Amino acid sequence: MLQAWALQQVIFQIGFRTTTITRKPNPRSLLYQAARKVKGILLSLKDKDKLPINSPENAILISETRLFIERHIVMSENIFSTDQLRQHFIDNDYYAVIVGSDQVWRPKYSYSISNYFLDFCQDLNLLKLAYAASFGVGEWEFTQRETLTCRNLASSFDAIGVREDSAVNLCQEYLNVNATAVLDPTLLLDSCRYEELLSTMVSEMSQSLEEYICCYLFEIDDLSVDKLFQISMTQGIGLKFANFSGESIGPSLASRIARQEVLPSVEHWLRTFYSATCVITDSFHGMLFSIIFNKPFIVINNNKRGSARFSSILAKLNAENRLFSSIDSINLNCLKSPISSDSYSILQGLQSESIDFLYASLRK
Repeated sequence: MLQAWALQQVIFQIGFRTTTITRKPNPRSLLYQAARKVKGILLSLKDKDKLPINSPENAILISETRLFIERHIVMSENIFSTDQLRQHFIDNDYYAVIVGSDQVWRPKYSYSISNYFLDFCQDLNLLKLAYAASFGVGEWEFTQRETLTCRNLASSFDAIGVREDSAVNLCQEYLNVNATAVLDPTLLLDSCRYEELLSTMVSEMSQSLEEYICCYLFEIDDLSVDKLFQISMTQGIGLKFANFSGESIGPSLASRIARQEVLPSVEHWLRTFYSATCVITDSFHGMLFSIIFNKPFIVINNNKRGSARFSSILAKLNAENRLFSSIDSINLNCLKSPISSDSYSILQGLQSESIDFLYASLRK
């Protein structure tokens, strides 16, 4: 959500209005839907902690986060197929379409990978761009058929910006196209723009004298929680979890985080980073917002979700020493100071180059 919002803000500054396309999974047959419901019921009887991803409870789970979209991002209607996608573009007569950012070019995460290579608008008169599109990993995950299809489609792009240096090489080797490495859109805005989102919360946060380590982990269990509390005791400050608004102390914390009925708001997530003393995360964007808010941080490499994106930006900022393979191997000295002023100077240069790329691509 914050990626979409940040890219939208930069495009506003260049002088365009935006719509974010809501591409949903292709509709399934009634038989498939019935089978999924039966499976969900059986799972709930076997283990009440497990809910199917399409269960009604999910609407409650994301109710707070959905408010951010309603307030800040202009969305299209829900689109369920390539034909609907094409018709939407014909009806709206767009000037340009931008693919990205994040792992939109990772087949395992995509509803329809060819849509993210713009198969639906090849004959339409509009600019075709990619901005901070990511494969997520440094190796090629496409099938031979997907490779051939996407290679043909990629050749029609007017400009391609990718998020990792490794992606530049993958585009050249497998898609036969040139690409430019650009920053994730969240890094294109200064911290003050995110502080504006917090608005009334800022004065409340600035008055708080409590020090704490912000934790934002996708891979969390009782063992990792125990280790985090050991670090907390060593550092002499408390813990707060960015994706949990309940008490960060007491028994079964990992289970309480996994079973929370409503995810915290985007503003709560931002506030937890903004007010933190330091950060421990295994999230790419947890790392980026630590940089944005000038926090000391440690990153635990998350191979399942793609490690190339971590090392790419850290190498550019000369901060690879903050990336660790596990929570057991971290160096707590990294929690004493943020990245250097030289690293921020490098970041400002990369920020200017990325905005120039987007401006030049849209003004062709």
